Amino acid sequence: MANIIKTMKVKNKPKTTTINSTDNKKNISSTVNNINETKKKVGRPKFIIDFKMVEKLANIMCTREEIATILGCSIDTLKRSEEFSTVYKKGLENGKMSLRRIQFNLAKTNASMAIWLGKQYLGQRDNVENIDEEKTKVMIINDVGDEEEES
Repeated sequence: MANIIKTMKVKNKPKTTTINSTDNKKNISSTVNNINETKKKVGRPKFIIDFKMVEKLANIMCTREEIATILGCSIDTLKRSEEFSTVYKKGLENGKMSLRRIQFNLAKTNASMAIWLGKQYLGQRDNVENIDEEKTKVMIINDVGDEEEES
């Protein structure tokens, strides 16, 4: 069998290898591997998002823009990540639950918080009727239909 001589350029230096026809495939693949190893990666390194930090920030109702600023990346980088959207929504929902729990505990001791929660979640509202210029009648109506009067 005849020997084949090939010249390849690696890092601007010609490299001559003699390839025996019986070992042709093996030697070519090792030469290609050597060339691939010498290539440098180009472009910006991939940004690694700290998802634990994202969830903590979403728990305290931070916006996407605020999270991007804290992490040191652009908002577009976060939008491209599917996992970011999932973690961000989970964090927001946990934050809402936490806030709601605090509000309900506060409503036990604070009447105005109880009234506010009734308006938000039970459809309750204030009806203001002017009977006299001196007296104003306020009625609190809940969704069941019972009426209370306060003067």
